[in-house]
Amino acid sequence: LYNIFSKEELTLLIGGKAYGLACLYSLGFKVPLTFVVPTNVNITQNALNVLDKNIKYSVRSSCIVEDGEKYSFAGMFESYLDVSYKDLLCNINKVKNSVNSERVKNYLLKNKLKNGEMAVVINEYKEVTASGVWFGTGVNEGIYEYVNDVGEKLVSGELTSIAVEFKENDSILLEGINIGKTFINIQKSLGSICDLEWAIIDKELVLL
Repeated sequence: LYNIFSKEELTLLIGGKAYGLACLYSLGFKVPLTFVVPTNVNITQNALNVLDKNIKYSVRSSCIVEDGEKYSFAGMFESYLDVSYKDLLCNINKVKNSVNSERVKNYLLKNKLKNGEMAVVINEYKEVTASGVWFGTGVNEGIYEYVNDVGEKLVSGELTSIAVEFKENDSILLEGINIGKTFINIQKSLGSICDLEWAIIDKELVLL
């Protein structure tokens, strides 16, 4: 679908976060095993039968106004990590309903945005050894911040992050990986600076 529809058309179906994952995947970068509940779909337990019942999942928001070029909505919607198969439907519905929270309504009103429809991203969940965010400050440079735990603890302020300034030819390693080089390669592939959420899982950099 990513290769067929325009960004605007596809975002209306799968939301901003799912669109970003599709983009990264199409460019050959590592993303988790991912499923998407499209907007305007009230999913049933039967529909979840295609999923592996023996692994854990992350259930994450993918609103059509989320992760855009101007507004990220970072921390506005609900996300749930380490979710068992039996708890998936309940958590999917909680994520969908988070679009109606007071803080989201106030943010939409403040920025004069229309209330968006909510898609839901379901990722395979694995334990991380580090996770964080990348903020591009130029096509060839940026800053990544990370914690040696799940990224939710960074976003919520529960843990203090470590910040690293990175330029194209730097050789700074995290757990033996030059993750900054990958972030620069993503920006070059896109032709613009970007913000990214990421984790190191099984000794690999995974884009979230």
